[in-house]
Amino acid sequence: MGIDQIELTPEMIASLYPDSLLDENTSDPAVNRVEKKTEVSIPVPEYPFLGSNNQHICFITDQPDVEFLAEEQFNFLKKILFACKSSLEDIAVVNAAPALIHLSALSNQLLPRIIFLWGIQPESVGLTPDLPPFSISIWNQISIVPVHSMDLMIMDNPEGRELKKRLWNCLQKLFNL
Repeated sequence: MGIDQIELTPEMIASLYPDSLLDENTSDPAVNRVEKKTEVSIPVPEYPFLGSNNQHICFITDQPDVEFLAEEQFNFLKKILFACKSSLEDIAVVNAAPALIHLSALSNQLLPRIIFLWGIQPESVGLTPDLPPFSISIWNQISIVPVHSMDLMIMDNPEGRELKKRLWNCLQKLFNL
């Protein structure tokens, strides 16, 4: 959703400007006064996730055909977690396909210390587009790691093996393995 598609109700606009923009003492009958109502809070999206998020490690995927991950990708993720001495209890898997991910809202909800962008373009979550794959970047004290699509990584060919090797090097740095 772009900025042009945001719809603000009169109550929301009034809450953004709690003090009057007009002179309260004017006697001009053509001036409409907006009465200040109770505080209006803009709802923060709650993202459904798979896992228990005990270690605050988030994997953002883009899987339009499944709720979180296809079976083969899920099995690959479990192998990665096992190699890192972690489990599904330690992470949160969020699927970006059903809804646009706002990184600030996601970080408020899940309090991640590490976010893996699995096949997600950094600019689609509000980051700069020039983050190279398998690099560790810091955003608001959160390690952000763009990673190629799991579909490419699970392939048993030279390209897939090279991507797994690059991922493993990155995981070793992140988890002190």
